[in-house]
Amino acid sequence: AHAAEKSDEMDIFLCAKARFFIGTNSGLGLVPPIFGVPCAMTNWTPIALPQWYGADRFIPKVIWSAQLGRALTLTELFESPAAWQQFQHYFDTSALEVRDNTPDEIEELIVEMLEETAGQKVLTAEDEVLVQGYNRLAIRNGSYVGARLGRAWLRRHAAELSDLAAAPDSGEIPVATGAGHAGR
Repeated sequence: AHAAEKSDEMDIFLCAKARFFIGTNSGLGLVPPIFGVPCAMTNWTPIALPQWYGADRFIPKVIWSAQLGRALTLTELFESPAAWQQFQHYFDTSALEVRDNTPDEIEELIVEMLEETAGQKVLTAEDEVLVQGYNRLAIRNGSYVGARLGRAWLRRHAAELSDLAAAPDSGEIPVATGAGHAGR
Protein backbone atom coordinates (compact mmCIF):
# COMPACT_ATOMS: atom_id res chain seq x y z
CA ALA A 1 0.00 0.00 0.00
CA HIS A 2 3.00 2.27 0.36
CA ALA A 3 5.13 1.09 -2.57
CA ALA A 4 6.16 3.52 -5.28
CA GLU A 5 4.24 1.36 -7.78
CA LYS A 6 0.94 1.90 -5.96
CA SER A 7 -1.69 3.54 -8.10
CA ASP A 8 -5.22 4.68 -7.25
CA GLU A 9 -6.22 3.92 -10.83
CA MET A 10 -4.86 0.37 -10.55
CA ASP A 11 -6.78 -0.14 -7.29
CA ILE A 12 -10.02 0.74 -9.08
CA PHE A 13 -9.10 -1.33 -12.15
CA LEU A 14 -8.41 -4.42 -10.02
CA CYS A 15 -11.67 -3.94 -8.09
CA ALA A 16 -13.54 -3.72 -11.39
CA LYS A 17 -11.94 -6.73 -13.09
CA ALA A 18 -11.52 -9.21 -10.23
CA ARG A 19 -13.46 -12.48 -10.15
CA PHE A 20 -14.31 -11.47 -6.58
CA PHE A 21 -12.83 -9.21 -3.93
CA ILE A 22 -11.46 -10.39 -0.58
CA GLY A 23 -11.57 -7.73 2.11
CA THR A 24 -12.72 -6.45 5.46
CA ASN A 25 -15.03 -3.69 6.62
CA SER A 26 -13.20 -0.87 4.87
CA GLY A 27 -14.00 1.74 2.29
CA LEU A 28 -12.37 -0.17 -0.55
CA GLY A 29 -14.87 -3.00 -0.04
CA LEU A 30 -17.60 -0.74 -1.42
CA VAL A 31 -15.85 -0.31 -4.77
CA PRO A 32 -16.07 -3.81 -6.38
CA PRO A 33 -19.89 -3.99 -6.15
CA ILE A 34 -20.12 -0.81 -8.23
CA PHE A 35 -18.68 -2.91 -11.06
CA GLY A 36 -20.72 -6.04 -10.30
CA VAL A 37 -17.83 -7.81 -8.56
CA PRO A 38 -18.94 -9.77 -5.47
CA CYS A 39 -17.05 -9.51 -2.20
CA ALA A 40 -15.89 -12.05 0.38
CA MET A 41 -15.71 -9.99 3.55
CA THR A 42 -13.78 -11.42 6.50
CA ASN A 43 -13.44 -10.29 10.11
CA TRP A 44 -16.65 -8.33 9.69
CA THR A 45 -17.90 -6.11 12.45
CA PRO A 46 -20.47 -5.00 13.38
CA ILE A 47 -22.59 -8.02 12.47
CA ALA A 48 -25.82 -5.96 12.53
CA LEU A 49 -24.52 -3.75 9.71
CA PRO A 50 -23.53 -6.12 6.89
CA GLN A 51 -22.37 -5.06 3.46
CA TRP A 52 -25.46 -3.96 1.50
CA TYR A 53 -25.05 -6.14 -1.58
CA GLY A 54 -26.82 -9.50 -1.63
CA ALA A 55 -24.17 -11.16 -3.80
CA ASP A 56 -21.53 -10.48 -1.14
CA ARG A 57 -20.62 -13.02 1.53
CA PHE A 58 -19.22 -12.35 4.97
CA ILE A 59 -18.01 -13.94 8.17
CA PRO A 60 -18.20 -11.88 11.35
CA LYS A 61 -15.71 -11.63 14.14
CA VAL A 62 -16.54 -13.68 17.23
CA ILE A 63 -17.54 -11.72 20.33
CA TRP A 64 -16.24 -13.51 23.42
CA SER A 65 -17.69 -12.87 26.88
CA ALA A 66 -15.18 -13.15 29.71
CA GLN A 67 -18.08 -13.26 32.18
CA LEU A 68 -19.75 -16.20 30.43
CA GLY A 69 -16.49 -17.90 29.42
CA ARG A 70 -17.74 -18.39 25.85
CA ALA A 71 -18.70 -16.66 22.66
CA LEU A 72 -22.03 -14.86 22.63
CA THR A 73 -24.74 -16.68 20.72
CA LEU A 74 -26.23 -14.85 17.77
CA THR A 75 -29.36 -14.11 19.77
CA GLU A 76 -27.33 -12.75 22.70
CA LEU A 77 -25.28 -10.68 20.32
CA PHE A 78 -28.26 -9.15 18.51
CA GLU A 79 -30.13 -8.50 21.73
CA SER A 80 -27.19 -6.48 23.08
CA PRO A 81 -25.45 -3.33 21.83
CA ALA A 82 -22.48 -5.51 20.81
CA ALA A 83 -24.07 -6.37 17.44
CA TRP A 84 -23.94 -2.70 16.45
CA GLN A 85 -20.52 -1.70 17.81
CA GLN A 86 -17.44 -1.13 15.72
CA PHE A 87 -15.19 0.67 18.19
CA GLN A 88 -12.92 -1.15 20.63
CA HIS A 89 -13.81 1.09 23.59
CA TYR A 90 -17.27 -0.46 23.90
CA PHE A 91 -15.85 -3.99 24.05
CA ASP A 92 -13.13 -3.03 26.53
CA THR A 93 -15.68 -1.50 28.92
CA SER A 94 -18.12 -4.40 28.51
CA ALA A 95 -15.73 -7.28 29.31
CA LEU A 96 -16.09 -8.51 25.74
CA GLU A 97 -13.28 -9.60 23.46
CA VAL A 98 -13.40 -9.30 19.69
CA ARG A 99 -11.74 -12.32 18.06
CA ASP A 100 -10.55 -12.44 14.47
CA ASN A 101 -11.59 -15.16 12.06
CA THR A 102 -9.25 -18.13 11.93
CA PRO A 103 -7.28 -18.95 8.78
CA ASP A 104 -9.54 -22.00 8.30
CA GLU A 105 -12.70 -19.86 8.46
CA ILE A 106 -11.28 -17.45 5.90
CA GLU A 107 -10.28 -20.34 3.63
CA GLU A 108 -13.81 -21.78 3.85
CA LEU A 109 -15.28 -18.48 2.71
CA ILE A 110 -12.82 -18.17 -0.17
CA VAL A 111 -13.54 -21.73 -1.34
CA GLU A 112 -17.26 -20.93 -1.26
CA MET A 113 -16.70 -17.79 -3.35
CA LEU A 114 -14.59 -19.72 -5.85
CA GLU A 115 -17.40 -22.26 -6.21
CA GLU A 116 -20.12 -19.64 -6.44
CA THR A 117 -18.30 -17.47 -8.98
CA ALA A 118 -17.70 -20.63 -11.04
CA GLY A 119 -21.47 -21.05 -11.24
CA GLN A 120 -21.79 -23.89 -8.74
CA LYS A 121 -24.75 -24.12 -6.39
CA VAL A 122 -23.26 -23.59 -2.95
CA LEU A 123 -26.25 -23.83 -0.61
CA THR A 124 -28.36 -26.88 0.16
CA ALA A 125 -32.01 -26.69 1.18
CA GLU A 126 -30.84 -27.08 4.78
CA ASP A 127 -28.46 -24.14 4.34
CA GLU A 128 -31.33 -22.01 3.03
CA VAL A 129 -33.22 -22.70 6.27
CA LEU A 130 -30.20 -21.42 8.21
CA VAL A 131 -30.12 -18.27 6.08
CA GLN A 132 -33.81 -17.73 6.82
CA GLY A 133 -33.17 -18.14 10.56
CA TYR A 134 -30.37 -15.58 10.50
CA ASN A 135 -32.42 -13.14 8.43
CA ARG A 136 -35.32 -13.39 10.87
CA LEU A 137 -33.01 -12.71 13.81
CA ALA A 138 -31.44 -9.72 12.09
CA ILE A 139 -34.77 -8.16 11.09
CA ARG A 140 -36.37 -8.83 14.47
CA ASN A 141 -33.55 -6.82 16.05
CA GLY A 142 -33.61 -3.85 13.69
CA SER A 143 -30.93 -4.92 11.21
CA TYR A 144 -31.41 -5.70 7.51
CA VAL A 145 -30.61 -8.39 4.97
CA GLY A 146 -27.67 -7.54 2.76
CA ALA A 147 -24.61 -9.75 2.34
CA ARG A 148 -25.14 -13.40 3.27
CA LEU A 149 -23.17 -15.19 5.93
CA GLY A 150 -20.69 -17.73 4.62
CA ARG A 151 -21.90 -21.31 4.23
CA ALA A 152 -19.49 -22.92 6.72
CA TRP A 153 -20.19 -20.20 9.28
CA LEU A 154 -23.93 -20.82 8.92
CA ARG A 155 -23.42 -24.54 9.40
CA ARG A 156 -21.35 -24.01 12.57
CA HIS A 157 -24.35 -22.14 14.02
CA ALA A 158 -26.95 -24.54 12.64
CA ALA A 159 -28.66 -25.45 15.92
CA GLU A 160 -29.46 -21.85 16.84
CA LEU A 161 -30.32 -20.79 13.28
CA SER A 162 -32.61 -23.78 12.68
CA ASP A 163 -34.55 -22.90 15.84
CA LEU A 164 -34.86 -19.28 14.68
CA ALA A 165 -36.09 -20.38 11.25
CA ALA A 166 -38.74 -22.59 12.85
CA ALA A 167 -40.10 -19.71 14.96
CA PRO A 168 -43.43 -18.22 13.86
CA ASP A 169 -42.98 -15.82 10.96
CA SER A 170 -43.59 -12.18 11.84
CA GLY A 171 -43.89 -11.01 8.26
CA GLU A 172 -41.84 -10.42 5.16
CA ILE A 173 -38.11 -9.87 5.49
CA PRO A 174 -36.95 -6.56 4.01
CA VAL A 175 -33.87 -6.96 1.87
CA ALA A 176 -31.31 -4.26 1.14
CA THR A 177 -30.81 -3.83 -2.58
CA GLY A 178 -27.64 -2.83 -4.31
CA ALA A 179 -27.43 -2.10 -8.00
CA GLY A 180 -23.75 -2.97 -8.00
CA HIS A 181 -24.25 -6.68 -8.69
CA ALA A 182 -26.90 -6.37 -11.36
CA GLY A 183 -24.46 -6.94 -14.19
CA ARG A 184 -22.86 -10.15 -12.91
